[in-house]
Amino acid sequence: MHEPRKTIEPARDLWVSVLIIAIRDLAASAEREREEAERWVGAYMSQEFQTVARYAGLEPDPIWHWCRKLIAMPKEDRRSFIKERFRTDPLPRETREFQTSSERK
Repeated sequence: MHEPRKTIEPARDLWVSVLIIAIRDLAASAEREREEAERWVGAYMSQEFQTVARYAGLEPDPIWHWCRKLIAMPKEDRRSFIKERFRTDPLPRETREFQTSSERK
């Protein structure tokens, strides 16, 4: 018998990876990567950002605001901030609060 949960998890993991890469790129030493990530996060939340967050099982608004706070940090402080947050969790600890209500079960 088919279990939908197992089918969905690899796709969700893919979208979580997209967010992880974007967050890490916000702290990249390469200016081009950092600027591309900042544009993707945007000054205003795009439909694309919302879609990626939802596919990752996260609420877009809090994760977007978290990314905006990271962007507001001095570039030299971002890397250590990200390293600390990624030490044990694949996404920052705060993202647990960003899970959609259906994912909190």
